[in-house]
Amino acid sequence: MTEVPWLLRAREDLRRNTREVPGPGINPWIAQLYRDLRLVPPADDSTHAWCAVYANRTLMVCGVRPWRRLQLARGALDWGQPTEFRPGAIGVKRRLVDGKDDGVHGHVFFGVEIVGDHVMGLGGNQFNHVSIAPHPLSEMIGWRWPKPSDFLTGEVIP
Repeated sequence: MTEVPWLLRAREDLRRNTREVPGPGINPWIAQLYRDLRLVPPADDSTHAWCAVYANRTLMVCGVRPWRRLQLARGALDWGQPTEFRPGAIGVKRRLVDGKDDGVHGHVFFGVEIVGDHVMGLGGNQFNHVSIAPHPLSEMIGWRWPKPSDFLTGEVIP
């Protein structure tokens, strides 16, 4: 089966091996992600979660409408339609702040495969770069897939 365009694009970005700038500053490639979405990039990429910006920009360049709250991982939960895991599905997981789920913070990535009790996710800001990383299935709070109206090119992937 052919992979969906946004997962193929993310795999291209993975090969780029883009990382945050050590210390204060921002990698120019990461800054461009923000500019592509008409957002002002932060001065320091290590102090801002950029996983949602990465996912939205990847969707956008593949002809898929991004979700409204571009910088929030959990903003994906209000976008598209719910789905079960499948390669390329947008995975949203909870992120604890001071040991608690505050209902706001999270992490978002493109699902690659299920391995045991983990999902392998391809996303930005995973260990400070675009990478494939394992995420416990128990931390997942949703899987999303674009609705037909989210495809801007007219080619709908059901």
